[in-house]
Amino acid sequence: MGGAIVTQVEKDSPASKAGLQVEDIITAVDSTKLDANHALGDLIQAKKPGDKINLSITRGTQTLTISVELGTAPSDSTKAYLGIYYSTVPINRRLPNG
Repeated sequence: MGGAIVTQVEKDSPASKAGLQVEDIITAVDSTKLDANHALGDLIQAKKPGDKINLSITRGTQTLTISVELGTAPSDSTKAYLGIYYSTVPINRRLPNG
């Protein structure tokens, strides 16, 4: 299982408003699982500002779905913006309690 572990959530960002937290592990965007062929950044950039997406996340031992309305990227008004910094979780890494 791969994913993206949230290392920072930007203040007042779409991710912050949706309740994403540091150390959440994003495992899918809508129904597309994150893996070697599907990176979080690529999946977000395929969307438009204002699009609503569902993020599948692992928080501790819980699996949650968080709905987020993407914002506008501060550097480019044509690009979607989630508002997090993250690190990639290797596909073969064992997750805590997993």
